[in-house]
Amino acid sequence: MKSESVTELPEAEYRSVCDRFYAEFAFRQSVDPAKWPAIKELADSITWSLASLDEDPGYVRLERFVTLVEQGLTDRAARTTVPGAPAVLAGRGRPGPRVRS
Repeated sequence: MKSESVTELPEAEYRSVCDRFYAEFAFRQSVDPAKWPAIKELADSITWSLASLDEDPGYVRLERFVTLVEQGLTDRAARTTVPGAPAVLAGRGRPGPRVRS
């Protein structure tokens, strides 16, 4: 029998995880773009508009975007100097670039 790749959390643990996420990221659900972003972005976060990907039938822009993100994350990981911290989280709290389209 194939094992499940997703396990439903018990209600108490689910509530705990959700409460922590809501508190840490000031999460507010909305389908209204005027109320986005739905989370409080971290100081070193970057936001990209993906609107141009709607008109990218050959996925050329998507592939370029993925390449740029991978290069940026690789560069960031290479510059991480916090012992024991995951590379993508080590710089949390330091000011970083903000990109909006």
